[in-house]
Order: sequence, then C-alpha cells, then structure tokens
Amino acid sequence: MTMKENVKNAVEEHLLKASGFKETSRGYKLIQGLFKLNELDFKLVKRDDAIEIRKELWFLKFECAMRWDRIVLTDDAIINYYQNVMGMQMGQRDLNSKIDDDE
Repeated sequence: MTMKENVKNAVEEHLLKASGFKETSRGYKLIQGLFKLNELDFKLVKRDDAIEIRKELWFLKFECAMRWDRIVLTDDAIINYYQNVMGMQMGQRDLNSKIDDDE
C-alpha cells in the first residue's frame, strides 16, 4: 500500500467514524462505495441517497464534487480534509502526485 492509499484510507476511516453511521446503515455503505469507486453514480444508487450523503460529508467539512449524474471523489477533497480537518501533513512528493496513481 502506497502512502497515497494510506491517506485515502485514513480519510475514509475518519469520515466513517465522524459520521456516526452504524456499519450496517445505508449511509455507511454509501461512504464506503464512494471511496471504493471514487464516485456515486445515480444509475447505481438513488439520487436522493447520494445527495444526502454529500450533504452529510459537507457538514463534516469534506467537499466532494457533484456532476449532473454522480457525486465524485476528488484528490483535492481528500488532501484538504486530511490536512485541514485531520491536521495531518503530506510530503511534497505526495502532493505532486494523484491519490490513485500507480507507482
């Protein structure tokens, strides 16, 4: 696992805990799905559910992007949350490369 994957996993874990959702809840599974697929496509999940999760994440200071047909997980959202909310720092090399790049 690369440092970038560690950052993404740490943010996901932090959001899952901070959200207060139970592991069996729809919200918990939607957050997991967002981080696994890097998006929540309205063809795969109910639009209203995806928008509700986006609102919950926004309330937790995690800003994911929204397109007309999906909620999108971005590198900037992950890095901003990691640094500004979790108070962690990434090295310059990590900031210059994308979270999902393979090395």
